[in-house]
Amino acid sequence: IAVGDQPLDVEAQIRSLIMKYAANSNALILAVTAANTDLATSEAIKIAREVDPEGNRTLAVITKLDLMDHGTDAKDILYGKVIPVKLGIIGIVNRSQLDINNKKTIQSALEFEEFFFQKRYPMLANRNGTKYLTKTLNKLLLRHIQHCLPDLKSRINVMISHYQQLLNSCGEPVVDKRSTLLRLITLFASTYCETIEGTSKNITTSEICGGARICYIFHDTFGKTILKFDPLTGLTTKDILTAIRNATGPRPALFVPEISFELLVKRQIQKLEEPSLRCVELVHEEMQRIIQHSMSQVLEIQKFPQLKDRINEVVTALLQSRLAPTKTMVENLVQIELSYINTNHPDFSDGASVVSSMLAANDL
Repeated sequence: IAVGDQPLDVEAQIRSLIMKYAANSNALILAVTAANTDLATSEAIKIAREVDPEGNRTLAVITKLDLMDHGTDAKDILYGKVIPVKLGIIGIVNRSQLDINNKKTIQSALEFEEFFFQKRYPMLANRNGTKYLTKTLNKLLLRHIQHCLPDLKSRINVMISHYQQLLNSCGEPVVDKRSTLLRLITLFASTYCETIEGTSKNITTSEICGGARICYIFHDTFGKTILKFDPLTGLTTKDILTAIRNATGPRPALFVPEISFELLVKRQIQKLEEPSLRCVELVHEEMQRIIQHSMSQVLEIQKFPQLKDRINEVVTALLQSRLAPTKTMVENLVQIELSYINTNHPDFSDGASVVSSMLAANDL
């Protein structure tokens, strides 16, 4: 529970700190708990059981044996009948606050502790006490080091080998930083251009990418979309006749009014804008993918992760900055087509006869 100026989550912080070390399979756990409290509520025992359910690396220490209620003892606990741990259970008697205030020496405290165990637990006196705890901890630590050292040494050697290979892959130390920076940027730019132009030495055979992909977008994706586009989509005979009637006013139509024709054609031309803008987006996405592809081709740049990220950031920002102007240009091209309809086209002679037939059929 937080007291004073302690943070509200102090309990969680302490538990997290303990678990950070206790959860390590190579750690020895010293579970200290007071004999005059209920062991079922001991946080030390709870955490030890949580991370070491078999008790293989837990040593229990029972304190305050001299403060237990009269008529009770800790024999069952010290004999290991209550707490299932395999490294042992050791009881100790520490100095009380009164002893400390009275300046009782550690030597006197050890003598009292020895006297206490000889009197209260004579059969267990040689296996309890601070001195025995010290010797036990020393033996456990040495034995544990001897057990873990071979595996630890092997893992360290593997890590040394791994990082040595990584260090060797970085090449020679950089002498001239500016020259190296300029060379890597130039190499990336050349690789990027070669990927688009199709002159790269490392041409992949698994998929279409780079300039070939852009060509595919122009001719297959966008081209087929335009070829499949039906100029009469959303335009019915009724719409055409209504436009002609509205363009003639109160007079009967002798010829097809150009105003009605331009009105209908402009509406259909406007529908070409959406697939054109989608084509721009697809090309933009492919050019972004080329950045990653080019990065992977320049092996030397891999040992400079910050430079790699910065180049990627700058080139991506450059492409993004040109996306909006490109879309604006496409929109302007569509507007140019809408601003002038060339009726002096051979196809219009046939179209005029068709419309005349429609007018005659509808008694216009």
